[in-house]
Amino acid sequence: MNPAWHRWRRQTPGDDIVIAGNAYDYRHYLIRRLKEEGCGPVKLYGYRPSRWSHPDVLAVSQGRYIVREEKAEVFGSAAACINSTSMTEYDSLNCRAFEIAGSGGLQFMENRESIGDCFEPGREIVTFDCVMELVDKIAHFRRRASEAMAVRQAGHDRAHAEHTYRHRLLRIINDIRS
Repeated sequence: MNPAWHRWRRQTPGDDIVIAGNAYDYRHYLIRRLKEEGCGPVKLYGYRPSRWSHPDVLAVSQGRYIVREEKAEVFGSAAACINSTSMTEYDSLNCRAFEIAGSGGLQFMENRESIGDCFEPGREIVTFDCVMELVDKIAHFRRRASEAMAVRQAGHDRAHAEHTYRHRLLRIINDIRS
């Protein structure tokens, strides 16, 4: 993540549940389930979904792709940031994992082994194994603002301390030299 863009203003979080990225089938499913469970207002950022998308998905689409400081503002001010990934990504982390954390977002991500290589699950990022667990954890952190703030802060601190482009480039350069 880029620390010049992904800064946290420590604003009071709103009610929105944010999902950023393409509206593929799994995100359609998540959006519909979150709405069915009454988790709060869902906002989908990214390119406008296809016209054949479910009406619930079309209704929450913001119809715009967010970048840089605006992305940080959206992530840092959301009640929750759902970082769902395609099944084809297997056990990996996307760039968004670091952008959300660096922006002070309260990040929820499917449980996978690779998260532990970069973040401490439960302390710096919230993981879930199924939709009902996600729903329960969103409700939990809505009721416990201080716990949510502690996760935001820990994730932010870790991202800025270890997961910037500079950190990655220095590691690549050192690996090439050795």
